[in-house]
Amino acid sequence: MHRGFIVFLLVGFLSGCNIFLGNAGEKDTPCVVDTDCSEGLFCAGDRCQVAIDRMWQISPDSGEMGHSEANDYCDLLVCDGQDDWRLPSISELRGLIHECPEMEPDGGCGVSDGCNSSLPPPEAECLNGLCMNCEPNMGPDYGCYWPDEMDGDCHIYWSSTTVDDLAENHWAIDFQDAGIFPQSDGNPHYVRCFRDGI
Repeated sequence: MHRGFIVFLLVGFLSGCNIFLGNAGEKDTPCVVDTDCSEGLFCAGDRCQVAIDRMWQISPDSGEMGHSEANDYCDLLVCDGQDDWRLPSISELRGLIHECPEMEPDGGCGVSDGCNSSLPPPEAECLNGLCMNCEPNMGPDYGCYWPDEMDGDCHIYWSSTTVDDLAENHWAIDFQDAGIFPQSDGNPHYVRCFRDGI
């Protein structure tokens, strides 16, 4: 394992639900305090790291669905004895991107929970020139730009983050090329639920 990767630990299999936890993975950015790090990262020692208190589904079995159905699916999910699952924000979902540096949480693409306009610069700096897809189907997990521990269809996944300037649109990520883009709420896409805490 080399620097810049998020390490994930397989935790268990209960009620037909595989889960994994985000474990602190050192990033390349030096820091002194948390505010030196990008959104979703914290300062530990002298390097920005990924938070360790995240739990994800490994093998979502939901199929494709619109955004409203995706929200309902996560709200009703009971997995590993927990019932507080939710749809991840765009910053949280970006935390799963591997080996596409500009699209990872500390990369140059500006789309995040706090910057979610689809307008190009100079109107907004979110969907900037660094939000470029990586080579399709060349990610580290059989072509997918997510951790090896992940299962599921390597396609577009919903986030809970709305697009400020487009009604009835939410941000999504296509893990075939790590592309981040707005999607109409009625489009059918995949969902991978997330929960805070262990």
